[in-house]
Amino acid sequence: NEKYDVIILGSSRVYNAYNPKVIDSVLHVNSLNMGTGSQNIIESYYLLKEIFEHQQPKFLVFDLFSRSIEYGSPDYSHILSNADFLSTKNKSDLIVNGFGGDGIMNFTFPLLKYKTYFTNLLQKKVSKQPEKKWYKGYCEVPTIINADVVEKLVPTVKFKQKEKAIKKLDFYLKKIRDLCKENNTTLISIRTPYPPMRLEKDILGDQQLSTLFDSVAKNLQVHFYDFNYLPNEYSNFDFFDFHHMNHIGAQKASIVLSEIILKEK
Repeated sequence: NEKYDVIILGSSRVYNAYNPKVIDSVLHVNSLNMGTGSQNIIESYYLLKEIFEHQQPKFLVFDLFSRSIEYGSPDYSHILSNADFLSTKNKSDLIVNGFGGDGIMNFTFPLLKYKTYFTNLLQKKVSKQPEKKWYKGYCEVPTIINADVVEKLVPTVKFKQKEKAIKKLDFYLKKIRDLCKENNTTLISIRTPYPPMRLEKDILGDQQLSTLFDSVAKNLQVHFYDFNYLPNEYSNFDFFDFHHMNHIGAQKASIVLSEIILKEK
């Protein structure tokens, strides 16, 4: 029943990075973080359709994350769990029209959607999660990444099938843009920060990925902001793991996002 002025969509990188408490205090708005684990760009589109059935936000902030756009079979354990938030119609559209035969098979045979977790369990990859505190969809984590882990960070993830991924990004970002236009909502696309050490491992490759995102967004006349290359300094210790921000980093990123929204007003 509550009405929101700003809604943020994306993966867990989003729900760890943007704090509505900060955004609301800076902009005097009511914002909601609707990031969900491993949120795929197809899932984001159908989730947005559901949002507009209940809300008329002034701004939609949408995070571009290569693993959420990558061509191929996504993580259905997350997608079909998140789909429980959707109406029956939109859930059906997401599965059948969004993911087609692959989605139908994974929904029909639940064992398939949990295969990643069974594999990790068998390989004893399940790790203890840091303490978390939730507020309006934002997940606050007070843990700071270990210095030894920082030294072992690898470069940011690039597209494995670049041409197909770009086509997918262009197709769904256009659909998201058009949906926002129909509802008089300003769309802002962003790229959430990574630990600086990851960027340093392959700065040229990361800049090329950022330029790719910027190019697709510009062609669709969508504003794009890469937080990694805006005039704001992030430390490796603004994160609690290899790509999720902790409460310190989130404070910084939320202020930057607030300034961007203010600029777009």
